[in-house]
Amino acid sequence: MNQVEIWFSILSRSALQGASFTSPQQVRDRIDAFVERYNARANPFSWTAATVHQKHLGTRVTHP
Repeated sequence: MNQVEIWFSILSRSALQGASFTSPQQVRDRIDAFVERYNARANPFSWTAATVHQKHLGTRVTHP
């Protein structure tokens, strides 16, 4: 997943899941309130990459 997908997942679970809205303005208000709360305590995402050594790849990779 990329960062945008992760953020929308957080938004969906935190602000929209299980909610019932009667107008688009209610949805917008809920999203705006979430964004305000989220930004007040947000930290940058920390990405790490695992090192993969050739010996662990086994037969999945073939060399020309």
